Amino acid sequence: MPVKLMIALQKPTENPQNKREIICDAKLKAIFNGKDTVGFLEIGKLLSPHFVKTA
Repeated sequence: MPVKLMIALQKPTENPQNKREIICDAKLKAIFNGKDTVGFLEIGKLLSPHFVKTA
């Protein structure tokens, strides 16, 4: 999933009580190891295995 699409999805799925979290739907759970909520600081760490590392 492109990062721009990920950013676009964050706004509608924001946790209303904690704006620093997103609530994952089924597609996001597949990317974020089945987590129900993900903090903004965790997103980079959880997305990095999905990208090819180049030297």
